[in-house]
Amino acid sequence: IFGEGISSPLYQKIVKEKGLGTEVSVYHNSGELSGYFQITVTLKDVKKIEETEKEVLKTLDEVLQKPLDNNLFLAAQKMYAKEFIDSMKRIGGFGGICDRLNAYYHYLGEPDKFQWDLDRYLKATPETTQKAAKKFLERPYGILIVEPMGDLKPMEEKVDRTKMPEGKKEIEFSFKNLENFKLSNGINVYYYNYEKIPESILLCSFSAGSVYDDGLDGISNILSQMLLRGSKDKSGEEIEKELKKLGAELDSYSTSDNLNIKLSILQENFDDGLKILKEIIEAPAFKVEELENLRNEVLARLIRQKDSLPSIATFGILKNLYKEHPYNHHWLGEIEKIKNLKIEDIKKFYNSFVNPALLNLIYIGPLKVEELKSKLEIFEKWKKEKPTFKLVAKPENLKEMEVIFIDKPKSAQSLITVSFLSPSPQDINYPAFQIGNHLFGGYFLSRLNMKLREEKGFTYGARSSILPLKFGGYWNFRVPVDSRFTKEALKEILNEIKAIYGEKPIEKEEFEKAKNNLIMGLPSRFESPDNLLSSIETIATFGLPLNYLNEFPEKLKNVKLEEVQNVMDKYFKEGKFLILIVGDKEKIFEEILKEFNFKKINFCDPFGNPLKD
Repeated sequence: IFGEGISSPLYQKIVKEKGLGTEVSVYHNSGELSGYFQITVTLKDVKKIEETEKEVLKTLDEVLQKPLDNNLFLAAQKMYAKEFIDSMKRIGGFGGICDRLNAYYHYLGEPDKFQWDLDRYLKATPETTQKAAKKFLERPYGILIVEPMGDLKPMEEKVDRTKMPEGKKEIEFSFKNLENFKLSNGINVYYYNYEKIPESILLCSFSAGSVYDDGLDGISNILSQMLLRGSKDKSGEEIEKELKKLGAELDSYSTSDNLNIKLSILQENFDDGLKILKEIIEAPAFKVEELENLRNEVLARLIRQKDSLPSIATFGILKNLYKEHPYNHHWLGEIEKIKNLKIEDIKKFYNSFVNPALLNLIYIGPLKVEELKSKLEIFEKWKKEKPTFKLVAKPENLKEMEVIFIDKPKSAQSLITVSFLSPSPQDINYPAFQIGNHLFGGYFLSRLNMKLREEKGFTYGARSSILPLKFGGYWNFRVPVDSRFTKEALKEILNEIKAIYGEKPIEKEEFEKAKNNLIMGLPSRFESPDNLLSSIETIATFGLPLNYLNEFPEKLKNVKLEEVQNVMDKYFKEGKFLILIVGDKEKIFEEILKEFNFKKINFCDPFGNPLKD
């Protein structure tokens, strides 16, 4: 009630009215002996700490002293019920079914206390809630101020692992059939029946990601957030309050390929949630003041990216791997371009890309397919002219190896990354490349992790991954290391790259281990509706067959060692890598320059933009 969402008293006071912060959050953590209640504010100006503290406490006191608004209380109660049900999607993980069984048994002596636990929240009243809040929140408190990191030094860690975990027997699994149909106005619908929990998820995925920003870097992301900040008839706060009453959540975000709006809602209220979703998509308000609020939030996020080595690396990889291609920027955008965005730009992007012809609807839930078709008829009256926009070409590979260095002064760690353009999910070699990636850097027993972590002790973990994008994705390996070991770690990485296509080709045992581990890990990737949603979005984005999820495990099983070796040879022998290093130039650059015979090392700023020599 106090601090969740843009309609909460804390957000309204600190962000909207006083402009003291860009983000607020409130969190309660309970424990056996004692819990704690935490209020967090991301400040705009560190000099206004005392003023912010006073306003937070004043707002809290107002909530504690006045009778709780019954509508706010009921909305919070509904949202708790929804979050409780959401936790039942996961078998493992924090708050999942196993975690709850264990907690109930530990604290209460009985594992089956799910209904009892939910009921006690549903039986709470505004009066009992306020009484408990007054009891605990009028006590003395502590304040913690977190400022940008200084010169930190890592702890040394020695791990002795003497036993290798034993593998398990192969398991069989299959997915229900994914169905597909179109509405009369061209909207493409993917349907997956999921009856384990009384919740529906509907993803509206527009082909309107940051790849279409067209020089206005970050506009797709800004638009995705603007859609939740009000319609022509309701403010963002009013929409949020309605959603909470329904036990619903709306989330919007942009990726490189898509602009997504996701509705997750208790099944009993699906029709009402659908009306709200339709309203924000078809009749957004586009208020200038909301653009200013969002601009400040995004700019604050962008500035914070400079504190994170992984974020710096991602910006640098996109900018330098994709060059002039539209994938060459982060979906958050660029600072100067975000500063210059106008409301007319947002409206123009909306009119071009929020279009039924560019929309994939993905439904996961208990409705039967005919029921869903009937309910989605409310979208059929939404019609627009067929959109016209620039076609996106396939990105070109680097012509040769390129090395980028980004200075992070006083950083105790360095981050080393290696990237290159990789095959897409439609490529016949994709299953073989997935296994190759897995054995080379994709899991704990991979070559790179065993070398850099287990043998050399340079890092806590080294991983590689494939990032599929519609017009051309990339392979990326990254490893954080103590600055002292940057040169040695890079040397080992380059040696392992040469070895896999040269003196140390893939062995049968490591091939079988990697393949089996990859296949046996697939069920956990599809255990919850959210995991399934991501996979179905991939099918929709790439135009893959409806039976793709069922066929992929079999394709992996049929891959032969020779196929993996061939595809690894093809991509690694070319040597057209982007090597990007983020670290303290003063500590590590000279030794890298002396050790490696790189043709040239280019310097970039924290957002990947080239610096002058």
